[in-house]
Amino acid sequence: MLNPIEIENRSFSIIESIMENRKTRQRYDEVQWEIVKRVVHTTGDPTVGEAVLFSDNFFECFKKALSHRRIITDVSMVLSGISKVKFPMIDYRCHIADEDVSSCAKNMGISRAYAGIDKALKSGDALFVIGNAPTALRRLLEGPHPSFVIGVPVGFVGAAEWKAKLIYSDIPYISISGSRGGSTIAAAITNALLKCVNDDYFEFGRR
Repeated sequence: MLNPIEIENRSFSIIESIMENRKTRQRYDEVQWEIVKRVVHTTGDPTVGEAVLFSDNFFECFKKALSHRRIITDVSMVLSGISKVKFPMIDYRCHIADEDVSSCAKNMGISRAYAGIDKALKSGDALFVIGNAPTALRRLLEGPHPSFVIGVPVGFVGAAEWKAKLIYSDIPYISISGSRGGSTIAAAITNALLKCVNDDYFEFGRR
């Protein structure tokens, strides 16, 4: 099998079968399932997909955050993985490599991811996608709180703790508890959500 569309369709068919056998497919609504199956697809691990957590009314909150037309990521890998074809009018940014962010991080002894999110927050609200750096999620939780966070940083130092704080905060979110996560998962969740957004809704948000 060489055709990429056929490969993807076959992959999702296999995922559907696996999740039906695990008796977990029925847990999810349409949007949640789009997210879960893409997390399974990108990781090859059904247990990671089943660990995805959603805040109440997450999809409506996501669309509201998207109306700001700014998506900010913690690291460049997340930014690279997000498909920008459907909504090219959105400003997709990552500040981690900005010269002023690098200087600030060095001078203050903080991570560039923390400094990059700090810079983004000074420009107003946005949809924030955190896939690598727990320190970036920490900065968001320090305030001002954004409209929506995809918070799935990976690691053994701070990741589980700051994701737990996100889950118990008043910020609308999608997350994964514990040490699991990563840039590819963050991008997969974002792409799944963008796929679910109705074009007419976004046109309404622009008027």
